[in-house]
Amino acid sequence: MGSTNRKIIRDIIKLPKITIIIPTQNNRKSLKRAVKSVINQSFIDWELYIINDSSSKIQQFNDDRVKCIQNEYLKGANGSRNSGIKYAKGDYIAFLDDDDEWLPEKLNIQFIQMEKERSILSFTGKNIFINTNFQKYSFRNSYTWMLFFYNFVGTNSSIMVSAEILKSVHGFDASLQQLQDYDLFLRVKNMGNFSGIDVPLVNYYMDKSDNHVSNNLGNFFKSSFVIWSKQGLLGKLIFPIGILITFLQKMKNAIN
Repeated sequence: MGSTNRKIIRDIIKLPKITIIIPTQNNRKSLKRAVKSVINQSFIDWELYIINDSSSKIQQFNDDRVKCIQNEYLKGANGSRNSGIKYAKGDYIAFLDDDDEWLPEKLNIQFIQMEKERSILSFTGKNIFINTNFQKYSFRNSYTWMLFFYNFVGTNSSIMVSAEILKSVHGFDASLQQLQDYDLFLRVKNMGNFSGIDVPLVNYYMDKSDNHVSNNLGNFFKSSFVIWSKQGLLGKLIFPIGILITFLQKMKNAIN
């Protein structure tokens, strides 16, 4: 559907401008904090899909824009995000992990920036917390071809993507246990501009006591191989450097 036709339809049936997707499982306590940070956004023209990836009952929220649905695809965060993408009605899609939170101006700043620059993806800076203790502010930006060398975009919780672009590449690769965001950025990097926003608009929480999938080196290298196999000749030659840099960053985070 063309963007002009979509705009006409939205004007008629009042489609939201932004769809937000939060994958979750086992009714995590941090989900309430994540959802509250969405409800507190200064930008109000949104819909939120909380994707339940478990049999646990999800707490309800007193806001008509918030909908809870079951994951319809492969179990895991990728399948959950793809379930949300299937139902998304916004022109843009933003993702939030259930243990992170947004600052109130996040959606508004990204929406204005993407409309102004006609970009297909935007990402913001983030405040990094370990066990609720603030560690540092993080933001990196570069040319999209530099993604072969390292994932400067960062966490899913900071990005907003054109829904049309995201659906055209069929969302996230559900076969990947790790690096699914990196894979997505590489697949769309030549489809339009990226907008980096050097403002701390995400609180990113790391709990050292959690058994994160991201700490599983076997899954890391399996996912790396799948992503490498998707690249063209030049990408196959360069991408191993990006994987090495990403691996060293993960090891540094695990030690610190």
